[in-house]
Amino acid sequence: MPILVRVRQVLFGTPMAAIAHGSLLLAALVFLLAVPYFTRDGSEEFFENVFQHAYVFVVLMAVTVLGRTLPLRMLAAFFFLGMFTSVLVVQGIGNPLADMVGSGRMLDSVVDPLLEEGVKAVSVVLVFWVLVRRGWQPSITDGLVLGFILGAGMAIHEDALYGRVYGDGLGAGGLNLLFPTLGTQSTLSRVEVYGFYHSGWGSLIGLAVGASFMLRRFRWAPLIAIAAFVVVVFDHGIGNFIIGQRSVEGLGILWTLNLDGRLAIYLLIAGIAAAIVGEVLIQRRLARADRTYVGLSSASVLRSLGDGFAGLLRVQTSRVYARARRALHYLLWADPARKDARPLLLQTLRVEAAARAAGVPISLTVEEKK
Repeated sequence: MPILVRVRQVLFGTPMAAIAHGSLLLAALVFLLAVPYFTRDGSEEFFENVFQHAYVFVVLMAVTVLGRTLPLRMLAAFFFLGMFTSVLVVQGIGNPLADMVGSGRMLDSVVDPLLEEGVKAVSVVLVFWVLVRRGWQPSITDGLVLGFILGAGMAIHEDALYGRVYGDGLGAGGLNLLFPTLGTQSTLSRVEVYGFYHSGWGSLIGLAVGASFMLRRFRWAPLIAIAAFVVVVFDHGIGNFIIGQRSVEGLGILWTLNLDGRLAIYLLIAGIAAAIVGEVLIQRRLARADRTYVGLSSASVLRSLGDGFAGLLRVQTSRVYARARRALHYLLWADPARKDARPLLLQTLRVEAAARAAGVPISLTVEEKK
């Protein structure tokens, strides 16, 4: 009984928690109800698409495990945001714009990319802005995963509408072993175009937004997100142009500048590597200076698994503590001037609460302040 009470407190202990988890369950139910519609022309393409994106998601989660701060429920929420809300927003704004500018090159190569990538960028920026103002500093790789999962939702929905799968899959080899979602779109006569789709574009945007927020101590930091957005819109627009023209003719030097559709891919791979290394260095530096909140070893956390369900709860509370401590370290690094002390105070209180829930001892320097 105490365990059931604990679970209820975690899921529905506060009004905001109840709303968040209830909304997530509702979105999951809507998704399940929509599966018959998505598979109306056959289920093979739909589930192949889901598998490809799930594969990339697992890879990204694995390589970013030491740096992320956001919980899985937020990632799940972003998937449904991309699958339903973003698509509705794009359609709601795009259809009137199409009536205004008419169909053709302007709509496909400029308006659509700006609108679709703008929805991704605004969504990730808003989440980062709200969290940072409340004292929770997400990592750069949080932005990467948020952008990917948002784009994955949009890609799976859009492909289901056309009864297609964009990615060439793992069998294509090369970069497809890392990103099976890369490929050409033969069903739309997308001649000789090899590159990203919504999840890839969202990944680059999210990674760049995360970097801009993490590096906000520098005045040039916003240029990272702006540059990535330009590259993504550029790549998206070129792809749409070729869909309409059924040829790369007419692009001229633009096709060369886009590295035959690989510019965004190379930037993302380099950006992921730089982000992972940078986050490890930041954490090492701040962890050495942290004399208040101790780190948890993987071995001590895994030992809790031998205690059954109660042990699983301890593992979860330990994970929450580790993420909160990590976000605090990122905040201290990203905002060393700390002109506004409130975010730091809020995050410190979160870490203390998470430490107590996980049974982690807190230094006397904190207790003496109470």
